[in-house]
Amino acid sequence: MTKIFLQKNKEYIKDGVVILLFFLYFRSNVIWTYNYFSQAASYEYVLLFLISLIVLWIATKGTYSFRKENSVSRSIFLIFFGAILVDLINIFYLHYQIISASAMIIGVYALLGMYIERQAWKRGFFIVGIIALSLPFAEHIQTFLGFPIRLFTAKIVSSIMGLIGLISVSDASVIITENNATSIDVPCSGIKSIYTGAIVLLTMFFLKRVRWSLKLLAIAIVYFLLLLSFNIWRVFSLVYIYDVLSFPAFGNAIHIGIGIMGFIVSTFLLWYLIDKFVIKAVEQNDVQAQKERSYKKLYFIILLLIALILDTSYIIFRTHNPQQIQSPNIVFKVPNLELQEMPFNQQENLFFVNREIEFSKKYTGETKSGRAFSLLLVSSKSWRDYHNPELCLQGIGYKIDDSKIMQLANLRIRKLSLNDGKDTVLYWFVNKNKSVMDYSERVWEGIKNPEQVWTLVEVGFQGSVDLNNSDIVGLLEYLHASVKQL
Repeated sequence: MTKIFLQKNKEYIKDGVVILLFFLYFRSNVIWTYNYFSQAASYEYVLLFLISLIVLWIATKGTYSFRKENSVSRSIFLIFFGAILVDLINIFYLHYQIISASAMIIGVYALLGMYIERQAWKRGFFIVGIIALSLPFAEHIQTFLGFPIRLFTAKIVSSIMGLIGLISVSDASVIITENNATSIDVPCSGIKSIYTGAIVLLTMFFLKRVRWSLKLLAIAIVYFLLLLSFNIWRVFSLVYIYDVLSFPAFGNAIHIGIGIMGFIVSTFLLWYLIDKFVIKAVEQNDVQAQKERSYKKLYFIILLLIALILDTSYIIFRTHNPQQIQSPNIVFKVPNLELQEMPFNQQENLFFVNREIEFSKKYTGETKSGRAFSLLLVSSKSWRDYHNPELCLQGIGYKIDDSKIMQLANLRIRKLSLNDGKDTVLYWFVNKNKSVMDYSERVWEGIKNPEQVWTLVEVGFQGSVDLNNSDIVGLLEYLHASVKQL
């Protein structure tokens, strides 16, 4: 009886094993994604995620067809294999949760290809891309591309100013003008345009039923170049009005309008180019689809088992071979300030298990007026040893209300207002020669000079913080001067 049951239902059993192993392997990503959307995500991300799911369901409604074959198409298997491979590379080398979460979403899409009608599944790729973008990609793009794009934009604007006879406007002046004109520098780097443009691009590809081709790739490149060009135009207009015409109030009002207009024009041109040059996808007949099927479902099970073994082995290795936080005989002291060292919690200990960390400590203390604060210091040559503080705070449940660049007498820092003003975090990065307040800039400084040691300085307060208060400013400058001596 059992043998007959297994024989009749072997394909169902295989599918069940694949799905079970898949979610067992990606278990931590399922938890992280749930926590992100339930705790720290911005409402627009949640809304984007839900709308994408609804559109995907509508697009495939009535086209589900369980395939009882013992093999699946090569494209499905390759996408699935690629998702597992990317996740393993991230686990062993990169350590970015969002990469693993995105790999999980792509893997789920590959699994759906085993059951959804082929053409609907292929069209759903663009919607799955939008679902993946509902994760906090804008912040991560800002981390790696924000500073170089801002620097590139500033150099172009400075060159244009030179061509029209305004040599005195340097690229540094351009960046300072941007910072003075906006409270958050993400939009000013063009990152918001790139992120939103990626969503618009995938949406148009989905609505137009396009077929993958080199023309499609060329159109995507042209679209993003247009977005960057309009961003350069916006920054040029802002700097010209600010620094040349000396109308700062007018500059603040107009630069947002120019940015929106540039985005609208770029999107209209995208629509035109797709209509003019891109061929719509055609239905693939059953014979063509059948020819592509060549991988057994058993291969999925073997692949997942190997990945699960590697993942588990890595976790066991880290658990049974803990390396102590690298804090050689370094004593951190601040003149006229008492600091009490605090132990790292279990999560922090896991994060700071890294050979490259030179120094890492957590303290509490009080300002001269008696206001309590917390202090985190992490020194390392590698920028990978401390994530973007804003992403870390969001990851542990804080809501960021505002992010501002603040200029003190001898120091520029970033000020974060958290949880409706209930908490404030101030942070910057410093080495013996300079300081930066932008994580993206820290990344690129590390790429240019990999042997330099940088220290993350993160100061936390309960409630709001007035940076005109001499007590607070004095504390920050004392900390800055002392950290430079590490």
